[in-house]
Amino acid sequence: MKSVVLMHKLCTRTALLTGHLASHYLDPNGLLVFTGSAAVFDKPQPDMIGYALAKTATHSIALNMLKVLPKESHVLTILPTTLDTPGNRE
Repeated sequence: MKSVVLMHKLCTRTALLTGHLASHYLDPNGLLVFTGSAAVFDKPQPDMIGYALAKTATHSIALNMLKVLPKESHVLTILPTTLDTPGNRE
């Protein structure tokens, strides 16, 4: 449960705040970019359920932003397979 709460805080809330700010301040021809995860589409992630839930929520937020932002705006979600972090290097 700890990982779900942490990933929600780090990923989901950050994406939600980013989308909220973009809905108020993004230029009409602006670009909104989220960091998703290719892993949530590849296969189930039972050992990383918190991460998978948070990134799935990020993808949902990105899709919903398409309805909120002006039609000229663009929403992009990058799908890295592995981020270069100290934890992932181990």
